[in-house]
Amino acid sequence: MSVFERAREFFARFSQSLQPSRSARIVYVQSTLAGVRVSPDTALQQATVWACVQVLSKSVAQLPWRLMKQTRPGSSVVVPGTIDYLLNTRPNPEMSAFSFREALMGHVLTWGNAYAEIERDQAGRPAALWLIEPDRVQPRRRFNTGRLYYEVSNPSQAISDIDFMDMFHIHGPSFDGVTGYHVIGFAV
Repeated sequence: MSVFERAREFFARFSQSLQPSRSARIVYVQSTLAGVRVSPDTALQQATVWACVQVLSKSVAQLPWRLMKQTRPGSSVVVPGTIDYLLNTRPNPEMSAFSFREALMGHVLTWGNAYAEIERDQAGRPAALWLIEPDRVQPRRRFNTGRLYYEVSNPSQAISDIDFMDMFHIHGPSFDGVTGYHVIGFAV
């Protein structure tokens, strides 16, 4: 085995260790009429699905995402500040704005929903946006108040409840205005 082959094998094993274990993810997987199990992860293994998700997510990620305020009917201005910085410069210390927006759009295109937890500073202002895998999140309503919250399953801890004010949620077409259609689920 050459030095290059050993290096390639090492980096392949190293990069796989950084990825969440596919076997550890609990994913609702529907079978097709032919008995094949299809999930967003397996669908992305098809070149056509991969190409479509890549083109759309990269195209949307290139665009600026601005927080706008309506000044009068038909006129609006960009609201500068923390939210604009998080969406267009650095959402968290580990991601660029482009990779964050690309990942969000990839989640919307395959799962129908994209989620990011809003981390707040001591004053309650948004300080960072952290991606959450869509298969770990379930929107819910409080029984007594009807208030929306998000139930997030964690691999090594108990389930976390995140208030809707602390969740950045983008959904695709929806039947209820809260949860987007599971795109891959409808395709099978």
